[in-house]
Amino acid sequence: MRLSYSGAAWQRETRRFWHDYANRFDFVTSDVVLNEAGRGDAAAANLRLAALAGLTVLEALPAVRRLSQSLLDAGAIPRSSRPDAEHIAIAAVHGVAYLVRHAPRERGKQLRWNYKHLLNVDKQQLINKVCEAAGFRFFVVRIAFG
Repeated sequence: MRLSYSGAAWQRETRRFWHDYANRFDFVTSDVVLNEAGRGDAAAANLRLAALAGLTVLEALPAVRRLSQSLLDAGAIPRSSRPDAEHIAIAAVHGVAYLVRHAPRERGKQLRWNYKHLLNVDKQQLINKVCEAAGFRFFVVRIAFG
């Protein structure tokens, strides 16, 4: 899936999403997200980090590390996508009902959605199987803007 949104457009959509749903959900974050948000242009990174500053940061407990590794070992998440396994594990271990991922990764001049394993029904089933085997329940919500 190729997307034509610019990084700035995705950030605007994220802010709009947060605004529209702030009264319906408790938004949380993690150190993995904070590390990702802090990359790139310093001014833009500071804006992203400021937007995340008021959110509860979920702890990367030992169970998170174990579940993340299990997701990689089972092939539920590609080994090259360790941060995605960490996002899933943090959400599952902390009982987060919805994990919303919609930020694209830049590839050349085009943006590409790099969460195709989360959109794949077979992968979702394997992710849930691994999480349930470890004693956790995991849900994914997919949101595409535009």
